[in-house]
Amino acid sequence: MTENVSLYKDLHARDPKFGGRGDAGGLTSNLTKAINKLEGFGIKSVLDFGTGKGNLVKTLRLEMDTSKYRIDGYDPAVSEWDKKPNGRYDIVTCIDVLEHLERHNIDRFLADLKQHVERFCFLLIDLQPAVQQLSNGRNAHTLLAP
Repeated sequence: MTENVSLYKDLHARDPKFGGRGDAGGLTSNLTKAINKLEGFGIKSVLDFGTGKGNLVKTLRLEMDTSKYRIDGYDPAVSEWDKKPNGRYDIVTCIDVLEHLERHNIDRFLADLKQHVERFCFLLIDLQPAVQQLSNGRNAHTLLAP
């Protein structure tokens, strides 16, 4: 995605809804409950890698005890979240991100993601065309694959 970061920065700026679903269309609505059930396993930190506008991070911070959990987000295309985190997290989520990569960037992206995963990684990949278009005319889901 690195060569396309400017295209996604532009899309985030043009479309206030892009990257703004806090529950990934309902698919993460039970994430807080799931994380809380893992408390006995020593879960203390969550990173949303590719957080978009950060709504999932904000939701988790509201719903969870932030004195027990460190909850961070990262997205290189959104200035509020573009500071790359250091260290590892017990849970790393990466929701609706991989379909925005070019095929030749997947291995490098996953290697980068893996550096932050201590215990669990939750990937959610959309396999359908996006509603949004990039400024170069391409569909925002640049990688559509089975």
